[in-house]
Amino acid sequence: MAEHEPKQLGPGLITADQAAKLILMTPDRVRQLAKDGWIDKPSRGAYLLVSVVQGYIRFLRDDARRSSKSAAASGLSDVRKEEILLRIAKEKRELIPIEDALAVVDFVVGKVRSEFSGLPASVTRDLDLRDKIDERLNEVLTRLADAAREAGDAARSGRDPGSPVAEDDAG
Repeated sequence: MAEHEPKQLGPGLITADQAAKLILMTPDRVRQLAKDGWIDKPSRGAYLLVSVVQGYIRFLRDDARRSSKSAAASGLSDVRKEEILLRIAKEKRELIPIEDALAVVDFVVGKVRSEFSGLPASVTRDLDLRDKIDERLNEVLTRLADAAREAGDAARSGRDPGSPVAEDDAG
């Protein structure tokens, strides 16, 4: 037998080089899969064709399963990490419940309204002028209260309080 002639194998048997070409791997990787038990190796330098194909499919399925399981575990780990970060931020008072933030806004708007309620009388004794000042002041305070309400609605829904409300979202 000449040195370059392929080795004569029994029926259904292939070499490591042939197996490698078949499954698009290196011969060393084929030998590693055989060593790891994925591919049966009935004799030295020979592999059953069926075992190569089926072993490689089993290896891929197991690898995909492990990857899927790992991804799921990683996703759960990410959720746990975020939960811990949120808890720490809350304890540091870097994060407060939306209702607490909105209560502060309501308090400030109420305080502004209360402080300005006596302003017209403190500016003039002229009743007509007082009424005009009071009317304009109430318009300003109403706009302020409306803006605070809209900002609160936006914050509750996760929108930027400064962004315009889409017509579908309004009312």
